[in-house]
Amino acid sequence: QIERITKVMNQLLAFARRETPERRAVDLGVIVDDTLEMFQERIAHSSIMVEKAIEADIPTVQADRDQLIQVLINLVVNSLHAMPDGGTLRLSLDREKGHVRLGVSDTGHGMPDEISSKVFEPFFTTKDFGKGTGLGLTVVKGIVEEHGGTIEVESAVDKGTTFWIRLPLDRTARAATS
Repeated sequence: QIERITKVMNQLLAFARRETPERRAVDLGVIVDDTLEMFQERIAHSSIMVEKAIEADIPTVQADRDQLIQVLINLVVNSLHAMPDGGTLRLSLDREKGHVRLGVSDTGHGMPDEISSKVFEPFFTTKDFGKGTGLGLTVVKGIVEEHGGTIEVESAVDKGTTFWIRLPLDRTARAATS
């Protein structure tokens, strides 16, 4: 119980006093690779396959690297929890109208609309008591929005869930491609 309380307090503090991001040019492809490396052992011991679809020559974004890793860790953990009997985790990265679009998809149990419409609300969780705080996706959304981006969720019961994050291109990358 103490560990759970500590975890909840740390998430509340992170949510309440988010620091101003330390922004610099960041390659999201590297962040995807670094995040997947953290889960390498867990994925290897599960029946989960990983697919990456990273478009070539994706421009950088101005972002706080550590915060974007926090975003990806949270989304990957949620995907892994949604696939207790295995499945496919897919990370995609492409360009979309002045933005870089990051997709995190799973073939897990999915969610009905009445649940997926609430996933970014503070303290909303579908996990059993003691398993989730309901703050992870709230923090994720806050970080993405602080970076001038957007996050959306698409989900279908028994088909899986996809989170789409759009972050604005780095100004120098945008100018070079205009």
